[in-house]
Amino acid sequence: MPKIVILSGMNMGDWYSLTESSLIFGRDESLLAEINDCFVSFRHLKISFDPRDSEYYISDMGSRNGLIINGHQIKHTKKLIKNDLVQIGYTLMIYTHENLDEYRAVERFTAQMRARYLSLIDQLTSKRDRLLEQLNNGTHSQNAITIADNQY
Repeated sequence: MPKIVILSGMNMGDWYSLTESSLIFGRDESLLAEINDCFVSFRHLKISFDPRDSEYYISDMGSRNGLIINGHQIKHTKKLIKNDLVQIGYTLMIYTHENLDEYRAVERFTAQMRARYLSLIDQLTSKRDRLLEQLNNGTHSQNAITIADNQY
């Protein structure tokens, strides 16, 4: 069964099995796939199953900071392909078909993927930390109040 595994951020190690029901990712606490990243919109992206071709599709739900897949900004619905890297805010996820039916298997897979993409994860973390510092110091144009309450 296909899954989304979180590789970085506060939700690192979380995974979501994909079914025929749509799954929405965002900061909204009522979502099954809640992402604790202040740069993620309340309802950021949606993954849907298309029964016509038995494939999963991902789309941005009008988020402020967009949807990046494999380093490219995505503005339209895109079919997910095995090992696609999905970035929302500063959270990195991977779409996989790996058999991850037990917690230890997810831990091993997350560690392997983090090692493979460590450079990218370090870049995202460093960029996020610099932006948070600017926001908290008032040297960036966004509202720092929402950032100050975040537990980084």
